[in-house]
Amino acid sequence: MASLVLDAPRLAGEPPEDRWRELDGWRAAAIIGVLIGHFVQVPGFNAGRFGVELFFVLSGLLMAQLLFVKKTPLRPFLLNRMSRVWPALFVFLAIMVCIFPIPSIHVLGALTFTQNYASINFGFVEVIDHLWSLSVEEWTYILLALLAVVARHNLKLVVSLLSLLVVLMVINGSVQTIFGADYYHAYWRTDVRAASILMGAVAFLLLREQPVPSYVPVATGVAATILNINFVPDPVQYSVGTLFLAVSIATLKQAPPSVLKVLRSRPLGLIAAMSFSLYLWQQPFYKQADKYPPAVLFIAAVVTAAVSYHFVEKPSRSFLRRSYSR
Repeated sequence: MASLVLDAPRLAGEPPEDRWRELDGWRAAAIIGVLIGHFVQVPGFNAGRFGVELFFVLSGLLMAQLLFVKKTPLRPFLLNRMSRVWPALFVFLAIMVCIFPIPSIHVLGALTFTQNYASINFGFVEVIDHLWSLSVEEWTYILLALLAVVARHNLKLVVSLLSLLVVLMVINGSVQTIFGADYYHAYWRTDVRAASILMGAVAFLLLREQPVPSYVPVATGVAATILNINFVPDPVQYSVGTLFLAVSIATLKQAPPSVLKVLRSRPLGLIAAMSFSLYLWQQPFYKQADKYPPAVLFIAAVVTAAVSYHFVEKPSRSFLRRSYSR
């Protein structure tokens, strides 16, 4: 049930020299966490869920950068999101529908980014259930875009509104958990889990120009990891734990040089580039673990993701961006 939308390694319209190259390493760590959680598994620690959370706070930072700092016009912003997600998603869904008996309500949920609610209300469909996180992301992006329309020139108001939404969503998830909802029925909901993305946005807007000691991004990242150990209650993981993650990524540029060097490494950059295709294709292979050796399934998932990236995602994104830029 892994996740996430991942923006392109370079923000739209951003000069190469302005890139946060260390974000590639963060993105790679997120998808690696998902893969470990699904194909290896670590006793006492759900690396898959933690990888999803890494994706969410990263998405919040990127969207806040684009919408509220760079003030990217909404048309190119939305078109960029479409070209990033839709072509590869459509191909993935078309193949899944041809291979597996997927009810139409779930296909509709995937196409409208409401698969999380379709799963909660109409039952789980293992090979596409991971699209719950993509659903959370896409609707949160629309929320942020709407907020940009009315308040992007008043950052204090933006931060206040986003902070209020975070508090309400955290309370929502906590209350549902108290009344007996499990992880899936509480924390797959957009009206609850969008808090993770919004925390990433708020932390970035508040801390992007604040100098901090170099140990802060590392210490908060370690604290977040500890708070995601399985015995920690979900409301704590997805409130305090996510807050630590948001602070870690918002201050990441000030991490020790040795940490930044690793995050900027070429191998992690290559993994980051393929992260969306890996996210899409690992799920149906992972769900066959009771029939085939996990190592074989992992290799098959990576190979399929590489084909998807090079022959679907990358060329279609380039074509669509050229088309709407004209």
